[in-house]
Amino acid sequence: MKRRKRGWFALIGLSIAAVFIVWLLAFLLWLLWPNLRELLWPEGVKTAPGTDQRPGGEQIYEEERKQLEEILKRKP
Repeated sequence: MKRRKRGWFALIGLSIAAVFIVWLLAFLLWLLWPNLRELLWPEGVKTAPGTDQRPGGEQIYEEERKQLEEILKRKP
């Protein structure tokens, strides 16, 4: 069986088409990443340890919490 030779235009066209297909896939991944992340990992974005997600931005740190508990225990 003879193998058909590919012309220069076909080779260049195929190379350019491959580059554009890869670029298009990367662009769609970048564009749709928040939706894909929500579909794949529905629990949401993890927060750093030590941060508290309270309404109103209220945060009570561990030392302050212990001090407040001691004050409450001392009161009759």
